[in-house]
Amino acid sequence: MGIDIVHKKDRKVHRKEPKSQNVYLRLLVKLYRFLSRRTTGGNFNQVILRRLFMSRQNRPALSLARITRQMKSRGDKTVVVVGTVTDDKRIFEVPKLRVCALRVTEGARTRIIKAGGTIITFEQLAVESPLGQNTVLMQVTLSIAPLPSGYYGNSNQVTSGRLDASPRKRASYFVSSVVRSFELSNKQFSSLFS
Repeated sequence: MGIDIVHKKDRKVHRKEPKSQNVYLRLLVKLYRFLSRRTTGGNFNQVILRRLFMSRQNRPALSLARITRQMKSRGDKTVVVVGTVTDDKRIFEVPKLRVCALRVTEGARTRIIKAGGTIITFEQLAVESPLGQNTVLMQVTLSIAPLPSGYYGNSNQVTSGRLDASPRKRASYFVSSVVRSFELSNKQFSSLFS
């Protein structure tokens, strides 16, 4: 008589490939899987490969203002963003930048090119600097990424307190009701009616 082993907790949750069926993304994964396997001296290609696997929620957009602020002291290096670069109307002057990104919005593209900068693809980056020479790899941390527009509901980021930029400014709890005294202390319950 054998032992009945429970297999319901066996799932490994790290991605080995992207969920998207986008052909361009799949070709990039092939390219950077090859580069990460064959190149030595740093883990630049492994980091890009891992970020290509990520969901869109874990690849929040990076604004042009953040890029210009980070690149003030870094000279003529190439900015590498595995995600979207968006325009930011709050800055008036964009410096000359060299950007490599999965996607660049139309407004950001016109402002970068107007300033004399260039936008390259990940294939061009792999040819120019296969080891990540003269590049700055950037991403937005999830703690400062805003919620999608019009989305104030039961987001896992709001309830776990990961988003400080959310409209509520703090983490909330999953409770059955706010009005009744479920999961509230006496002090919290009395503050509801004061």
